[in-house]
Amino acid sequence: MAIFVIGDLHLSMDGKKSMEVFPGWEHYMQRLEENWRAAVKPEDVVVLLGDTSWAMSLQETVQDFAFLHTLPGKKVLITAGPTQESIDPVRFVTNHSSGKMGYELAKAAFYRGAEVTLVTGQVALKPLVGVNTVPVVTAEEM
Repeated sequence: MAIFVIGDLHLSMDGKKSMEVFPGWEHYMQRLEENWRAAVKPEDVVVLLGDTSWAMSLQETVQDFAFLHTLPGKKVLITAGPTQESIDPVRFVTNHSSGKMGYELAKAAFYRGAEVTLVTGQVALKPLVGVNTVPVVTAEEM
């Protein structure tokens, strides 16, 4: 088994925000698929980081993640929720992330048969049954 890490795929299967508008990105989806299939075996783990989809809603990501589902590799790692960065022992800086998008993605991946690890900041959401959940506080932990 090998582990591959790839970031900033900027998928846009619906074509609304294609990366092909930028020089050097022509036919990137075809190149991505060909290279992925040549390198990744079914037993390998692929960790996806950064801007996986350029979709603006969970519903718009369906095609992008359906495409990824057709590619070899077994595991899915998803981050969700806010992080907290301490200023001093009393104060911290955070953001307003609810974690809902990450939890829905984790649930959808699990229902499609993936072994999912969800790394999550502190959220007011119920734990997902069957999903390996790793609670974190800081961005470094995430």
